[in-house]
Amino acid sequence: MEDVVNWMEQTVRNKRISIYITTVIVIIFSMIGLYQIRVSGSLIEDMPKSKEFYKDIKFFEREFGGIMPLEI
Repeated sequence: MEDVVNWMEQTVRNKRISIYITTVIVIIFSMIGLYQIRVSGSLIEDMPKSKEFYKDIKFFEREFGGIMPLEI
């Protein structure tokens, strides 16, 4: 364990520029990945359409102009 700590300390002291560059690259790729995520606002997409619960939600959508709040 002490060897790992010593290696990390030496890396931080002697290769500071490399650590900064690597950190910036990871942040850039992370931001690109975040923009690739697509948000779907539909709660009932994955529910089985034959279940009674699905029919109840469709009723609320039709009658009240939106979906019923869902708490699990």
